Amino acid sequence: MNRLRPIIGITPGYAGPSPNREFSRTSHVHYCDEHYIRSVVGAGGVPVILTHTDDHAAIRQMVEAIDGLLLTGGEDVNPLRYAAEIF
Repeated sequence: MNRLRPIIGITPGYAGPSPNREFSRTSHVHYCDEHYIRSVVGAGGVPVILTHTDDHAAIRQMVEAIDGLLLTGGEDVNPLRYAAEIF
């Protein structure tokens, strides 16, 4: 049996234009740490870096195309966004 490897979507980081950042002085950049990619490959998956978009149809299509989702690190989410107490 020839089973295809699962496609794993990876959420990218984002950096907006900033004169203080060499890699995104004048443009918007989506990026992914290579460790995430290597980890997915090492676990037998096919990594796909997803994109940021407000297009709900595109988001739906991306979700339908992947078998799993790797949520990468980033800033902490304010607990007030999900109605939790701040300790």
